[in-house]
Amino acid sequence: MKYFTSVCALALVVGACGSGGSNPFSAVDSSTLTTGTPTTTSTVPTSVSNDLTSFTFDGSTLTVTGPGFDGDGPELTYTRKAGLDVPGYVAFAAQDDALDDHFTAYAQTIGSATAVLTTSGGSLGYFEGGASYTRTGSYEKPTGDDIPTAGLVRYAGNYVGLSNVDGPSGDLITPPVGIPDEILPGQAGLVTGNIIINVGFDDNELKGLIYQREITTAGGVLDMPNIILVPTSIDDNGTFSGEAQVGTQTVGAYGGIFAGDNSEGMAGGIHLSDHFLDGTTAEEEYGIFVLGQCNSAVETDTELCAVDD
Repeated sequence: MKYFTSVCALALVVGACGSGGSNPFSAVDSSTLTTGTPTTTSTVPTSVSNDLTSFTFDGSTLTVTGPGFDGDGPELTYTRKAGLDVPGYVAFAAQDDALDDHFTAYAQTIGSATAVLTTSGGSLGYFEGGASYTRTGSYEKPTGDDIPTAGLVRYAGNYVGLSNVDGPSGDLITPPVGIPDEILPGQAGLVTGNIIINVGFDDNELKGLIYQREITTAGGVLDMPNIILVPTSIDDNGTFSGEAQVGTQTVGAYGGIFAGDNSEGMAGGIHLSDHFLDGTTAEEEYGIFVLGQCNSAVETDTELCAVDD
């Protein structure tokens, strides 16, 4: 468990301190592994899953277990929020009343790969969040005629993340007049970008890059640095995990899972900290990616995948 005290140092960078929203917050740590939906359980790095212990997602309804302060009971069905959708992902939210934490969530399923992300905007000095992923069925590694020479395969598409930096407040319940700003909850900052992952199935390894990243904050839109997914190995069950870097600096961890016929889909999550603002180490981000393999029936970036044609 961490507590961030110099809240205005970060808020001034994005114009959020004293603006009627909350300040940035530190994460409540958790050692719980995340499980998923529809039918299988996958092990997610604890730094990525954090407060998200389980979820169910059927394409239109999202139920989340784990984060505290998101509503009544340990399991909560979030409200669909089409106005918060971003390319490639559908949005949900939860807030019990005007003084309770507001949670934003994103989810997607491609083929038999699913990932879910939820993060609060924080209140009273803390925020909670986490990312998880799963698949239906078992790992089917592409072999022989199913993969190009040398076993090189590409996945590309959209990335979505949520940050403890204050985001726009448009989805917050309006508080009564006279409530002090200091006790009002915030809405998480929204991170979007693109992602490309190159996989060598013959060598059981992969590497990737999250690029063209930007965050929408209470003070406007900021460019963010690229995130390098450091090369890592693929386990026998089709899962993987590794370090995330900005330049040569390690700023977090990522993990994922392959799913479907010939691993046509993949899903993953990431947790980052101290990775894009100068003068503070308080910023954090959770994110997910759900991607289709190039030249498969579910490819998710036709422009980049056209290079493989």
